[in-house]
Amino acid sequence: TEGKNRNARRDVPLPPMAAQLLAETIRRNHKARFGTPWVFCNYVGGPSAQYMLRKEWLKLKEERGIPGTLYSLRHTFVSIVSSQTHLAEGTIRELVGHSQSMDTFGTYKHAVKGELASAADVINLTFERLRDAK
Repeated sequence: TEGKNRNARRDVPLPPMAAQLLAETIRRNHKARFGTPWVFCNYVGGPSAQYMLRKEWLKLKEERGIPGTLYSLRHTFVSIVSSQTHLAEGTIRELVGHSQSMDTFGTYKHAVKGELASAADVINLTFERLRDAK
């Protein structure tokens, strides 16, 4: 689509794992006799309409054992990338197509399983170092 604003259309470099998953999905489409570059395509291999995208997503989701919705994957992505990498909020905001005024972390970041336990370990190690430095 054209997107709802200028941030919606952007080039995003894909990590190798994502590129591999997309290539596998496109190969799956080719096996279904669709000579198409689209990940989610219509019955003749063209770009998908919203209802077709949902149908294809549900099929792919079941194939790969992926929980949640396409939209929830945005939340998961922001949560994992913000808690497990050292990327700046501005970089993450740009990756997901948010403007500078958007509170990306406030809207999308949620606790990742085990994150609080890891935080407790980091805090504990910090205080142990401070105690032992005396």
